[in-house]
Amino acid sequence: MFVGLNEELLSRGVVLTALRGLGPYACACWVAVLFGLQHLINLWWGQPLDDTLVQIVDAGAFGFVLASLRLRGVSLWWLVPTHAFVDYVSIMSPGAPPGWQQVAVVLAEVGYGVWNLSRLSRTAPRTVTP
Repeated sequence: MFVGLNEELLSRGVVLTALRGLGPYACACWVAVLFGLQHLINLWWGQPLDDTLVQIVDAGAFGFVLASLRLRGVSLWWLVPTHAFVDYVSIMSPGAPPGWQQVAVVLAEVGYGVWNLSRLSRTAPRTVTP
């Protein structure tokens, strides 16, 4: 739960707020890239490079969805337990899913994030603060 709290407060709190002026698509993309790259630290703990690269892509796609939800007005306090649940399921899984399933999940997350962003009001003024 604390990892989810920390990552949400930093990525979808501080970073998203700082990048909000870029517009919704660029903001969500940059939040996703930076969130994914945060997982490079797992190399320090001995995780193999190929596993780390997969985790960066997975985390980036997940970060894109969460950023799109936040930009649509979803509270951080809903994103924290969602993030914690996904982390829990990932840690408790018996092993990595097949490659096709990982690709399908990433594509579904990116698609859902784009769909969320496309639903933002085009007439509402862009704001810098959440």
